[in-house]
Amino acid sequence: MNWDVILATKLRNAFKKANKKYNYNLQFDIKNVIINGEKRGCSGFITNKENGSCVYVDTEKPCCLNLGVMYRYADNNKDFTGYSNRWTGRIYDVDSLADAVLALLDKTPKQMRERKI
Repeated sequence: MNWDVILATKLRNAFKKANKKYNYNLQFDIKNVIINGEKRGCSGFITNKENGSCVYVDTEKPCCLNLGVMYRYADNNKDFTGYSNRWTGRIYDVDSLADAVLALLDKTPKQMRERKI
């Protein structure tokens, strides 16, 4: 199975496109993951500045390919431990990832009754 690498620019562009229906004031703190010169994906935070909701995203290839891309709530853009991991299950679809994360950004972890692990 081939893994399409999702880098920071591609991810930001997908969020900007999907955000047209939400119209959130988003802040991006996303960087590419580069190991030994190989671009493996990106990771970082997307924050809805209106309600303070923050989501951590990691597009680096998981050890189990059928999981897809990982994302989860975070308290802020320095919180790498966060809440329960969520997985797209759709490896090649950056648009589905953007929609899933934007749906989370609509509410805060407290409103969703999420607990830190």
